[in-house]
Amino acid sequence: MKKVKSIIMGTEMMVDNTASEPRDILMIERTALSWAKFSITLSAIAVTIATDFRLDTSSSNFGKLPKLKNPPPWFPRFSYAVSILFVILSMLSLFVGLLSYVQSIYNYKSHRVFTYSLRTSMGYLLVVGVLLLAINITFLIAVKE
Repeated sequence: MKKVKSIIMGTEMMVDNTASEPRDILMIERTALSWAKFSITLSAIAVTIATDFRLDTSSSNFGKLPKLKNPPPWFPRFSYAVSILFVILSMLSLFVGLLSYVQSIYNYKSHRVFTYSLRTSMGYLLVVGVLLLAINITFLIAVKE
């Protein structure tokens, strides 16, 4: 914890503008906010799946999705596990965004050039994409049964 505090509070943030630092800092902040937006989206998907795609707020049938006639016996547990998976992915998204932001700001404070490495973020997004594809295929199989 002391290391994090020294990274954030250790040096002055006022640096002479000799190149494109303001543009770079704004880019880093936009990227961090995009990761936060992605995390919120994954959390919303988790809540949607956990509530079985509906929020019963009225007694009318307006706007309600039709229920599966005979869902497979594994379907409720699978839906619950998928919602937990989306919550975990959401937290990981926040962590990846925070990690890249803190790393970039630390390098900025140390006057080092940091080229953004896409290895971590692209690898994470590839894993999320494969998981989303697998979950969609499984839900399609459950609907067809």
